[in-house]
Amino acid sequence: ADLELDTLIPDSPNQPYDMKDVITRIIDDGDFLEIQENYAENIIIGFGRVEGRSVGIVANQPMQFAGCLDIKASEKAARFVRTCDAFNIPILEFVDVPGFLPGTNQEYEGIIRRGAKLLYAYCEATVGKITVITRKSYGGAYCVMGGKEMGADIVLAWPTAQIAVMGAS
Repeated sequence: ADLELDTLIPDSPNQPYDMKDVITRIIDDGDFLEIQENYAENIIIGFGRVEGRSVGIVANQPMQFAGCLDIKASEKAARFVRTCDAFNIPILEFVDVPGFLPGTNQEYEGIIRRGAKLLYAYCEATVGKITVITRKSYGGAYCVMGGKEMGADIVLAWPTAQIAVMGAS
């Protein structure tokens, strides 16, 4: 199974991949209960088990908007993180986020406020939080998606992961 994981994430930072494949390979029996799968498809939320223990899963979806956070994705994830915290369900995150979705529409609608909602949800959550950076984790979106500074208990990075203020190119 470990060798299979090596081929899941493309080496090219611009090549999309399906984060659901990563999730189903890591959780027990590939059994993943996705919540709100047709809303804000650039973020995946749901439940699974790891070593028999229930976990809430939050993951960026590189197949949609390259995994960027937007208003809807930020609110969807924040609500889910708060739900997991309320029911004492630890959170497992898979991060591949190049940043926030750019555009005046996002700015006018309040992307900063909505992103802060997600940031607060992670910071205030008292459950265990494990973050796995699969490929890209850039800028403010890195913090919002459960960086170590925001209270993640463990942050792991794929061998080819890039963590930076902004992308190299």
